[in-house]
Amino acid sequence: MSTTYAGIDALLDDARSRLDRIAAARAFEEVRDGAILVDIRPAGQRAAEGHAHGALGTLVIERNVLEW
Repeated sequence: MSTTYAGIDALLDDARSRLDRIAAARAFEEVRDGAILVDIRPAGQRAAEGHAHGALGTLVIERNVLEW
C-alpha cells in the first residue's frame, strides 16, 4: 500500500521524521562499530566547515540528491 501526500513538503516532512540525527562524537563511535557515515551537506558547506576524515570512509551524497 502506498502513501499519498498533499505535496512535496509533506513527503519530505515524513521522510525527515524518520532520520536519526546524532552528534559528531556519536557518529565516530558508530563508524568505529561498523556504520557507514553519509555526509549530506552541499559542497559549499563542506568546503566552509571541513570534510570528514578520509579514514572514516565517508560516503558523500548531497541531501537534495539523497531525497530525490
